[in-house]
This record gives sequence, C-alpha cells and structure tokens, in this order.
Amino acid sequence: MNRDQIIVKTLEEMHLYEGPVEYEEPDGADLAAEYDRDIVIPEMKKRLPDGEITTCAELRLEVECCESCHGYYPHYDMHVVDLPDGRIGWICCAVRRVLFRRQRSQKTTPNFWRSCGRLVATNPTGNADSTYVALRPATS
Repeated sequence: MNRDQIIVKTLEEMHLYEGPVEYEEPDGADLAAEYDRDIVIPEMKKRLPDGEITTCAELRLEVECCESCHGYYPHYDMHVVDLPDGRIGWICCAVRRVLFRRQRSQKTTPNFWRSCGRLVATNPTGNADSTYVALRPATS
C-alpha cells in the first residue's frame, strides 16, 4: 500500500471503531470530519513515507492487532518501522512487540538500564524471577 491508501483505510477503520458520531451529539459528524481533515490526515502525511508501505494485515502474522492503535489514535500510536526484510512497515504495538521481541528484551537487561543512568537492584519483594528498577540517577 502507499501513503494515500493507508490514510483512506485508516479513516475507514477509525469510523468503524467510533460508531456513527451523528447520533452522539449535534454537529458530531461535522466535528469528526474537521478532526480528520485538520488533525488525522496531516499527521499521517507527515509520518508516512512515500513509496510502498507494508501494513499489519499484509504481514499475516498470528497476532491480534491493537484496537487502540488501529481504531482510536492511529495517527499517533501506529509505528513506522524498518522491517527485518528491509521493507517499510506501518504497524501497531502488538505486531511491533512480536517482530522486535529481541530488541525489546535487550532494553530490559540490567546493562541497558545502567547505560541509561538508572540503578538496577534486587526486587524488594524478594521475587528472584523479576528485576526491580529504581528510577533514580546513578551516582558517580
């Protein structure tokens, strides 16, 4: 899909999740159209690159997509990523967690937190299976 196709599909999906706004309040449909025109479309045009973009559906992974990312705030919550095969992707947080599991797990290691200037300590509950992260600056 290209940027314009993704924008059209995203607007359709957003309206499926939101339901008919004209029944919710007077001038609701007009407000929704203004929001799409003034916020959603410009933000998506800014974030999405030119060219071919792979979407969650095209990846055909066995993962349930995130309703929030797709339906409510896709213009803010969806991610533009470089996929492992070199393509550009427009994916939700659920698909991103599956595709980039290794990167995510690297960011939860004690060395990552130390490099961020945070102190990693033993969990005060005594649970040896988890890591407790105290979010305070490391002392030099």
